[in-house]
Amino acid sequence: HLEIALMRAGNEADPTRLRETPRAAGYLAWVLWYTGDPERARARADEALALARRAASPHTTAFALGFVGWLHAFLGETDALRRCADAQAAVAEEHDLVY
Repeated sequence: HLEIALMRAGNEADPTRLRETPRAAGYLAWVLWYTGDPERARARADEALALARRAASPHTTAFALGFVGWLHAFLGETDALRRCADAQAAVAEEHDLVY
């Protein structure tokens, strides 16, 4: 279902869909990790961040960085986790978001 959601929303110009698409990619990354496919999980995490940049929404970016950060935690990738946490904190501080 998440892959279908990504296919349907990927080429949309609708700002709401652009903001929500990174969530689907982030959720899919977690599903892939939980089901034993860490490489595809990393790829979807990268996609979630790229989609968040495309959406140009601070809230979406902060959400994606948090979700991807957790994936790096699951994978034991502490340096990548720290980069996501630091980036999320910077976005949150800059835009007065509670993350």
